Amino acid sequence: MIHKRIEKIEEAIRQKHSIKDENKIHLLRLLGKVKPELTEFHKSRADDAIAIVDSMERATHEAMRPEKNPMLHRLSIESLNASVSGLELSHPRLVDGINYVATFLANMGI
Repeated sequence: MIHKRIEKIEEAIRQKHSIKDENKIHLLRLLGKVKPELTEFHKSRADDAIAIVDSMERATHEAMRPEKNPMLHRLSIESLNASVSGLELSHPRLVDGINYVATFLANMGI
């Protein structure tokens, strides 16, 4: 389930013509690194993993909107960061990966 939802995010990125190719490539690489971490995390903490993917979907959607709403974009990034809050000690690679994704998506909103 998690794996398929991330693939759906990746496909939406690939199909979005308004994103520069180098941004697509970088974002897809970041998601590729996060995908196995989230898939593994889902085995032990399914609800938390789903919350993270929900936040990634919203943040990605907001970052790729042609006409951005700065408040919604900021809130979606904050939600994504909050979704991994408290996991730094138990899942540092997952947190690092999500933080990289969040930072990149935040920068896309500029």
